[in-house]
Amino acid sequence: GLLLDWGQHDEAAAVFERVAEQHPPHRDRAWTMLARARWQRGRVDDAEAALARVQAPLAGERDDERVLLLAQVHLARGRADQAAAVLQPLAARPPTRAAQPLAQHNRAIALLQAGQLPAAQAELDRIGRSRAASEEQRVLRDRANLTLALAALRQQPPDAGAARGALQRVRLHGASSARALLADGWAALQQGRAQDALVPWLEGAARPATEPAVFEARLAVPQAYARLGARGEALVRTDALLQAFDAEALALAQARQALSDGNALAPLLQQALQGHEPGREPDARLPDDPALGTLPGTLAPVWAEHPVQQALTRWADLRWVAGDLQRWQRTLPAFDDLLAQRRDAFAQRLPPTLRAAQDETTGLARLSRQQADLVQAMASAEAPDDG
Repeated sequence: GLLLDWGQHDEAAAVFERVAEQHPPHRDRAWTMLARARWQRGRVDDAEAALARVQAPLAGERDDERVLLLAQVHLARGRADQAAAVLQPLAARPPTRAAQPLAQHNRAIALLQAGQLPAAQAELDRIGRSRAASEEQRVLRDRANLTLALAALRQQPPDAGAARGALQRVRLHGASSARALLADGWAALQQGRAQDALVPWLEGAARPATEPAVFEARLAVPQAYARLGARGEALVRTDALLQAFDAEALALAQARQALSDGNALAPLLQQALQGHEPGREPDARLPDDPALGTLPGTLAPVWAEHPVQQALTRWADLRWVAGDLQRWQRTLPAFDDLLAQRRDAFAQRLPPTLRAAQDETTGLARLSRQQADLVQAMASAEAPDDG
């Protein structure tokens, strides 16, 4: 596990080889761990090779994780049919299994990518109408409804009514809400309802620009005003949009410069990872510090990506180790002084100790004679003719 945490995949694979030979019960679990680590780092071929070494299903939820990972590998390699087939048994299980809702959602995506549109739409619609018992299930339900709506808009001819029906089931402030608002506007526009399109686009455009759907909504708003004949408002919105893009371009340039020279990034990292210790996930949230300007907000989308979080974890671990080494470097001179004192004391005590040991009357020779006398006395006591 430590080798995987530090990105030493080849070394970890060698260790897993030895584990597989010496401890067969842990073999399949070890290869699954290696496959997941390789997948997270984008090494799809190596992840697939590790999964191929798994010879039997794992126990309980661990096998659910293996199935989900195998399906992701199939999708990444363009084998959507195989991904759907792998996920089918897990998706058909009772919803009490933690991985079952995700398996259902991923299977619907696999069916969609495989070109099985009716089956995919039926599965997505079922997920989109289901009750959610947790936040994770609510997120999956929103994604299913959004995917169902986008599929309806892309089919020929587009079904804007079905798309808007699915989008009405997406939460207004969930993770998929910005894209859902954008899609709802386009669906309304396909129905010839520019006024209806303006409502979701204005809501989406007013949100923080942390994802592309917000920018697209800001671009779409002037189009809706133009279609409604409000050309003056469309021009005002377009001018404000150009100014916002100029400000965003400047913020991106400043962020790029900060990433290049590290001067602005160093305090950001220090605040975000303060108090980190190896073995724990770092609290790598961007600090809300006015002194940092727009940098945290600009970096937020990239900062949240998994590869960046992994790099931050490794950097935090290395920084902790460097600090620990510095502490030992400051402490070791004290140990040198202590050893020198012990050495001097030993040098002072050694000569009289050696002289006492070599003395014929009180030293080791006398003890040797006493030992010999005791051995002889014991032998006499054990003799058969001893009265």
